[in-house]
Amino acid sequence: MPESGREESSASRKDGLRESADRPGRDDGAPQNSTRPDPTGPPPHRQKEGKVLADAGEATEPPRPGGASAGSRRRTSWRLLLGRNAGERAGVIAAITGVLALVVGVLAWLLPQSDGKSSDVPEGYLGTWRGQVTMTFPDPLGEGRGTGIDEITIEQGSIGDTVVAQRAVDWGQNSGCSRSWQLAEVKSDHIILKAGTTDTPDDLPSGKTCLADLTMSVRLTDKATMVIQADYEILGTATGAFSGSLARQS
Repeated sequence: MPESGREESSASRKDGLRESADRPGRDDGAPQNSTRPDPTGPPPHRQKEGKVLADAGEATEPPRPGGASAGSRRRTSWRLLLGRNAGERAGVIAAITGVLALVVGVLAWLLPQSDGKSSDVPEGYLGTWRGQVTMTFPDPLGEGRGTGIDEITIEQGSIGDTVVAQRAVDWGQNSGCSRSWQLAEVKSDHIILKAGTTDTPDDLPSGKTCLADLTMSVRLTDKATMVIQADYEILGTATGAFSGSLARQS
C-alpha cells in the first residue's frame, strides 16, 4: 500500500477513538452494556422462590402449604362452630346452655338427695316398723300383762334430737300409750333412746298411768326385724316396762 494511504487510515482510527471518548455517559475502557448502581438510591429488590423480598431489615412470612396460615384456619373453625354472624352465635350459645341445664338436671335427679343435715342414726334403723308389744312391768294387782300392736317411726337426727315416734295402734279393750323418743347413745349393735313427751289416752282406766321416765334399747336382728326393750328405774334398779318384735313397713 502506498505510504499516503497508510497515513490516512491511521488518522481515521485516531479520529474514531477521540469521538468515543467525547461521548457523554461513557467511561474509558468500560463495556458498552455495563451499568453501575447509584449508591444514594434504594437497594434493589431480591427475587426468592417466586416472592419479592424487601431489604434484609424487613421480616416476611414464608409461604405455607395450602395457602392459609394456621391462625386463619383456627379462626375459620371457630366461625363455623359459633356461627357466621351475631344471630347464629346467639342461637348456638342458647343451645349449649340448654344442654348444660339438662345435664345438670339429670345429675341432680340421679344423685342421692340430702337435706344437708348430718345424722347419728344408722341408716338401717330408718323407716316405719310395726309389731306386737307386751307390757313386762310387775303387776301387783294380778290383772295380767297387756299386749297390743305399736307402730314406731325412726327418722334422722343427732344425739339429743327427737328421732322416734311410738304410736299405739291396737290394744283391744285396753288403751295403749304413745310417746316420742330422743336419741341418747349409738352403740355398735343397738341404739339407746330416752322417753320424751308421753301421750296418755283419755280412756285410760282409773289407777293406771303411762310410764314416762323410760329408756329403750333398739336392736336390729336383720334388715326387716327390730327388737325393742324398754325399762324404767325403781330405786335405782332397771325394771322391764315393755318389749316387742317389730317388722319393717317402709
